[in-house]
Amino acid sequence: GMDIIGLREAFQNKVPVEGKVLGTRKGGYLVSIGDKHAFCPSSQISLVSSEEPAAHVGKTYNFIITEMDGSGKNLVVSRREALVKELKERQEAFIKALKIGDVVKGVVRSIVPYGVFVEIGPNVQGLLHISELSWSRIRDPKELVQVGETLELSIKELQCLEDGNYKISLSLKDMVPDPWKEAESRFQIGDVVKGKVTRLLPYGAFVDIGGLEGLVHISEMSYTKRVLKPQEIVSEGQEIKVMIKALDIKEKRISLSIKEVEGDPWADVLDRFQVGQIVEGIVTKKMKDGYLVHIYPGITGYLSMRKLDESPLRDQRKLREQDRIRVKILEIHPKEKRILLDLGVEEADMFENVPRKEDNGSFGTLGDYLRKALGK
Repeated sequence: GMDIIGLREAFQNKVPVEGKVLGTRKGGYLVSIGDKHAFCPSSQISLVSSEEPAAHVGKTYNFIITEMDGSGKNLVVSRREALVKELKERQEAFIKALKIGDVVKGVVRSIVPYGVFVEIGPNVQGLLHISELSWSRIRDPKELVQVGETLELSIKELQCLEDGNYKISLSLKDMVPDPWKEAESRFQIGDVVKGKVTRLLPYGAFVDIGGLEGLVHISEMSYTKRVLKPQEIVSEGQEIKVMIKALDIKEKRISLSIKEVEGDPWADVLDRFQVGQIVEGIVTKKMKDGYLVHIYPGITGYLSMRKLDESPLRDQRKLREQDRIRVKILEIHPKEKRILLDLGVEEADMFENVPRKEDNGSFGTLGDYLRKALGK
């Protein structure tokens, strides 16, 4: 057994001693340590207090002596302190063995807006910052993890603080390759890829194209209309196709385009229209000296007043916005994105008595008349 000198040494140095719980007493337990009896208060028998008192009787535990008089008669002991000390030692040993880059398993204990606290060892918690959860941008850690979930993580940073505490930073995204490293081999400029709109800002939309976020600038949203707000074209969460315009791996920037996917309608304008061709259009705007006439998605031509004045169809000058009219293509300038138009009545000036346009805006009668006249 342990003699009085051994007990005193254990008491002074807070060294755990082995003891057996003999039974319950008022407010605690009777514990035998060697040939001595000791008292352990109820609050000190365990780390948690909700257990059945009788559950401890007959068990052998480690205790720390918290009070001792000269004769060694009145011993007060605590199992709780022994447990805390043991946990502290295990915690310190665990932290001491950690190295940056180590892979550890951990359980999510709590989630806060800026990250996740994960228990990775005996009483050891690390912070998984929101920026370390994924290579993609996330708004809320709850999108990816939940309390109680087990994760495999890597140790990002280790810091010993002055008060003897420590700070451990964890990373989940480091467990998968950095998609930016693969971006050069994955994407070529001009590639059309699927993406998901992650957020909208006044100047454009960010789109996730498989772990990477690129920006569709507002100027890259449409060829066919002037976009004032990204919301006019896309919404958050929407799946869209985008073309890769530019890649800057070093700056981690990708420029994307929505309008290039649809294609510039002016790019093949010469395949679609020929000089002399008659097409139907819609008057979109009255200008000072002419009209803008929309003849194809994204393509608007210009019909000058002078042409109207020369036309035998005098009443045409009362054109209103949204009127449907037939126009003839006079000139095509793809680079300047300019098409000049005339009224679409072939050889109309051959006839002096041209039937007037019907009120409903169609040129049925005139067209029929011309076909007959030209024997078509």
